[in-house]
Amino acid sequence: MVEDVNEYFTADDPNYAERLNNPNILTDIITIKPKITLPEAFKTGEYPTTENKTKALFSIVQVMNNTCTNTGDGFTASANDQSFTLRVYPNFSSFKWWNSITFAKTGTVTCSMKDSETGTELIASITSGANLNTYNIEHKPVDIIFTLQNGARVTDITFEYQNQAKISGSEFSIPKDNITGLVSELAAKANQSDITAINNALAGKASLSDITSINNALATKLNSSVYTASDIKSKLLTVDGAGSGVDTDFFRGIDLNKFMYVNPTVIPSSADLNTYMSTGIYLQPSNANAANGSNYPVPYAGVLEVFTYSTSMVWQRYTLFEAYKTTVYVRGYYNGGSGGTWNSWNKQWDSENDGSGSGMDSDTVDNKHASDFVLATEYTAANIASKVFDLLYPVGSIVEFATNINPNSLSGWKGTWTQIKDKFTLAAGDIYTAGQTGGSATHTLTEAQMPVHKHDVSIPSSGQTTTPAGGNSATGSSGAHTHSINYKLQSPTNGSAVRCTDVGDASNSDVINSGGAHTHSTPAHTHTVPNHSHSVNESNKGSGVAHNNMPPYLVVSKWKRTA
Repeated sequence: MVEDVNEYFTADDPNYAERLNNPNILTDIITIKPKITLPEAFKTGEYPTTENKTKALFSIVQVMNNTCTNTGDGFTASANDQSFTLRVYPNFSSFKWWNSITFAKTGTVTCSMKDSETGTELIASITSGANLNTYNIEHKPVDIIFTLQNGARVTDITFEYQNQAKISGSEFSIPKDNITGLVSELAAKANQSDITAINNALAGKASLSDITSINNALATKLNSSVYTASDIKSKLLTVDGAGSGVDTDFFRGIDLNKFMYVNPTVIPSSADLNTYMSTGIYLQPSNANAANGSNYPVPYAGVLEVFTYSTSMVWQRYTLFEAYKTTVYVRGYYNGGSGGTWNSWNKQWDSENDGSGSGMDSDTVDNKHASDFVLATEYTAANIASKVFDLLYPVGSIVEFATNINPNSLSGWKGTWTQIKDKFTLAAGDIYTAGQTGGSATHTLTEAQMPVHKHDVSIPSSGQTTTPAGGNSATGSSGAHTHSINYKLQSPTNGSAVRCTDVGDASNSDVINSGGAHTHSTPAHTHTVPNHSHSVNESNKGSGVAHNNMPPYLVVSKWKRTA
């Protein structure tokens, strides 16, 4: 516990007197101490100095926003979530950061730290005695907030800080209090008596007389005026072989004889390319010489490259010198032990032949032609959906929906769509062309459009009918009958004959008997019927009403993209 408040507050503080009289300064509750991690000499009192001892570790520790009960030796809560805040102003030159905050408690107590100037939370939860070094809370005013639940109590609060010392006795096992002791310790570690002996030892290791000679030697070796870039290059070029550290016959660790020379060997006239089996580059500058030679792929000038794995495996590549184009041929030689053979030449590349026969399509990548690809800048994520929609539904497309849907209002659909109403669609062909319209929902047939047909008619009966008599006809004998006649009397002549003539008004009547049953013979004859007409009654059928010729149907909503 603090015995003398003057140990923590200095007289040169402008608010010194006010702070001494401030009842919120907790000299009886809070203990402030440094975390001692200094060498032993510091612990024994050689540091800090007397002057530093009198300076305050913290310029003030002030209670703020207290809702707890201050009992003089601690704080007690009489209800839940009561709290008090300790505002701390570090004011000590050796203060670097907070090391720990320890406190005794009973009940439920939480502790946190905020920047008192900005209100920013620095540590959300502080456990008593926990190491706070990792938070690096440096020299700044802070608020330490304690929150207590009902019946909880806090006492014996201790602030522990980390000082500014650069050498910690816990980190280095060098318990020395000054540079002389430190050097002596180093000398002991190096089995030398003092710093002079250390210098001499270093000079001896470098085969030089003293430390000055070492410095001079290093300066000479690193003097840029002596070893310029061109000077170093010239010296390296003169060094070759073991012991130099540099082999100028190597390039990136590969001996130069593994490389082909840039200057090719000229192939003479009438040469046989089958005999070129050593690794190298060979030049045939003349078409005529190539024509006179043997086993050329074509009789033209070119460059022959030979790659040899061994005497049994050789690979040749011949590149032509044709104007404005380049053609490459390759072949291989293999000796399996029973006599080697050369494979035939194969055309590998022809800059003028793109496609079949060239062996390579210069416009393809992975067998895909350049026209098969699209630009990534054109088909971005933002417009790829629009591109795909245009591919699926170009202008002129017709879509159908089973329900009444308007594609102009569908999310993700684009373009202008016009509804096709009350019409069938008909496939275009030899008779009908795309876009042609026609037809009607109903139609009244004309006479010409009616099929050939018959009607039922009836003729009403009138008059009598006769039956033609074929041959002689006879009346039946049962036809006895009489006829009454009127006649004019005349005097008989020739006995029984009676002749009637018209004589005045005299008349008489009589009855003619049929003579009893008898027959009459009527010879065959004909009757002539003059031209005449008959009236025919014909019934009416149909009504002339227009009709449709509709097959079974399902009505859909049909739309055509017009833009």
